[in-house]
Amino acid sequence: MRGRFAFTAVRLFRAPLRSLNTTL
Repeated sequence: MRGRFAFTAVRLFRAPLRSLNTTL
């Protein structure tokens, strides 16, 4: 369960960075 939580956290954390990268 902890690994799954980390995976979801990473996805939620990287999603905004990706959109920011695309915008820039």
